[in-house]
Amino acid sequence: MTTKREQNWKYVIITMLFLGWSLGNFDRFIVNFAILDISKEFHLNGSLTGIVLSSFFAGYALMQIPGGWLADRFGYRKVIITAVFLWSIFTILTGAAWSFASIIIIRFLFGIGEGGYFPSASKGITNWFPHNERSRAMSIMLTSATIMGVVAPIVGTQLMQLLGWRQIFYIVGVIGLLLSVAFFFLVKEKQQPKQMKIEDPKVKAPLKDVLKTPMIWKLFIAYFSIYAVNWGLNSWMPTYLANVKGLNLTEVGVYSAIPPFVGIFAMLCSGYILDRLPEGKDKLIAAVFALMAGVFLLLMAISPNLILFIIFQSAVTVFLSFNII
Repeated sequence: MTTKREQNWKYVIITMLFLGWSLGNFDRFIVNFAILDISKEFHLNGSLTGIVLSSFFAGYALMQIPGGWLADRFGYRKVIITAVFLWSIFTILTGAAWSFASIIIIRFLFGIGEGGYFPSASKGITNWFPHNERSRAMSIMLTSATIMGVVAPIVGTQLMQLLGWRQIFYIVGVIGLLLSVAFFFLVKEKQQPKQMKIEDPKVKAPLKDVLKTPMIWKLFIAYFSIYAVNWGLNSWMPTYLANVKGLNLTEVGVYSAIPPFVGIFAMLCSGYILDRLPEGKDKLIAAVFALMAGVFLLLMAISPNLILFIIFQSAVTVFLSFNII
């Protein structure tokens, strides 16, 4: 039987997962603004800038399957603590980058370090939350990304102008090291009752059998499409607003913060709504909203002014929130 203390501890778990994902997302967002100064300092053209931004995602993608396997093998707690510690080290090293090659390697290793966090955090939510609360719990954790999408453009750009881009990464890295210590003391795994273990034994399948499952490939295509749009916009929008629209860093930060601000409410509402939909209806909603996101992406491409451009991007953020959870 679940004790009152265990029922309450799940809120500690989701709070820690929220804080960890907030920090990881802050770094991912702030580099999109720091890249403006990084490109100038290292004399990077558009193609080389793209390689810098993409190097993180290469490492991150490479670590997704091993990250999930490690969480199953050693427990989500150990993987999360290791992930936060490693990405904090590479955050500090990002600030110490001395060349184009060095920042590529550092950001790639940073992606590997962070890659194990999300699958492990998902397992943690499954471990602590009943089925009818998991979408809500996931939406709370994922809301950290949209919150950091607001904080990083506004606060981060101001600190960057005050302290310089390198100092931002030093500060965030130190905060991450402290957070990894907090995870060590506050995050634990919920032990399932022995009766439940007997009634619901885990069935382990070889990786090759998992890769033959049609649902796995459907999810792969779906998430590839979602994140190609989501992180494509997040990564390149600051550069686009600065170089094409001619905005200064403060203006770039303000305009970039608007879609994520809208996304905070969209993410919370989507988790609440999806938990209450009849089984199967969530797929229909996701499909329709994905099509709507595509329509507004096209409208972004042909928008006649900056205001409409930001409105259309905000709409894309709202519709995609129902597909991410």
